[in-house]
Amino acid sequence: SYDLAPPVISGALTLEWDLPAVPLAVRAEGAMRRLAFDIAAVDPTGFLIDTRGVLELRVLLTDALELRPQVGLRATIVSVDEVDNAVVVSSTAIAPIGGVRAIWDLTEPLQVILGLEAGYVVSYDERPARTGNSPGGLALGLDLSLRWWLSNTWALTADGRATLDRIDFSGVPTRTAAGSATDPVRDASLSILDTALRLGVVVSL
Repeated sequence: SYDLAPPVISGALTLEWDLPAVPLAVRAEGAMRRLAFDIAAVDPTGFLIDTRGVLELRVLLTDALELRPQVGLRATIVSVDEVDNAVVVSSTAIAPIGGVRAIWDLTEPLQVILGLEAGYVVSYDERPARTGNSPGGLALGLDLSLRWWLSNTWALTADGRATLDRIDFSGVPTRTAAGSATDPVRDASLSILDTALRLGVVVSL
């Protein structure tokens, strides 16, 4: 296992479109931040891109509270600078997801949003070395957002997001265990817990 160095704030952009004449909405979002890994004598750096695209059903419970069940796709890209030994590797994960968001209009310009999601990682690719072969794994996500609407189209957002991915591997690994330059990882299970603070912009189309 290994830890990230003190985290930095992510930049985020969200595009939302409430479809006319039907209670559906389309949402696309992306966030990016720099990464620095806390590993003695290696200290690789890189960046993480987290994206989601979903179709939502708009269910108005009260004038101030709305539920939005959703289905969609999540893609996560981790790019790491290459080092002499493959302790930390770059990766790409793709997962169909489902979940729900609760949107609460606290005051006229301020919204509070709580979101939950779960999915299955159908594709997980590593480079330049591999932990093994994987048929897939579990993907979970939790979001808490504050939005301050400047107009009907633009809002500033501060988001807290936590994700947990659990992936099991089989086969012969080619990467190196953290803390060792020679011992290979065998029959590995990979758990990725990520927490981030995002500051960004929401555009309602």
